[in-house]
Amino acid sequence: MKVHILFPFALLILFLSGCAKHEMVLDLKEDDSAQFEMSVSVDTTQVPFGESELRREIAEASQEAEEEGFTVQVIDEETEAGLIVSRTIEDVTQLEADDLLDDAAEFIEVQALDDHTRVLNIQFTGEEDEMAAAMLDSSLVVHFPSVPVSHNAHSEDGQTLTWYIDVAEGTEVHAEYETGGSTSMLLIAGIIAILLGGIAVLLLKRKKPRKDEAQPPKQTA
Repeated sequence: MKVHILFPFALLILFLSGCAKHEMVLDLKEDDSAQFEMSVSVDTTQVPFGESELRREIAEASQEAEEEGFTVQVIDEETEAGLIVSRTIEDVTQLEADDLLDDAAEFIEVQALDDHTRVLNIQFTGEEDEMAAAMLDSSLVVHFPSVPVSHNAHSEDGQTLTWYIDVAEGTEVHAEYETGGSTSMLLIAGIIAILLGGIAVLLLKRKKPRKDEAQPPKQTA
């Protein structure tokens, strides 16, 4: 399964329209599964020529993506045209470069350092075209299951990081994060600590003598 068709497709749209938006979204889950989505779109009001050819290329790219097993949504509006493809990833730690971004990236990997620590690394290749880089708005948005421990993203918003891809020079993506396993263990440990604390309080209350029992009864003459 590959969506490398969309990167040259984005460059084609760029040639026909003079501008294009190329967005990739990776939603990483706590269980190491993920949802990947990639879109290419253009404002057709900015297309000086070749709109019919553009829509034909979109239809062909859509068919190719479906043949490779992707869920496909065609954007075919009066003022906007493009394509959105997506797929579910069962285990991101088993990803290979050509699973998602064959021609756009040298490699993409999620490395498991231990049971809970993951490292995301992607190296986007450059097209060595400064003009294309100036006109193609390309980005990668990653939603993490926890706030990343470290990263080199261009912007961050809690558990979401965004990289703006330099089409000419390429872009390196790096982020380290924790999966939900560690969070769950901490939660369980916290609950156990609270329960043990509650039990200890109850035992202390049971052992503590009441005020009327603390003093022995007075002897009467």
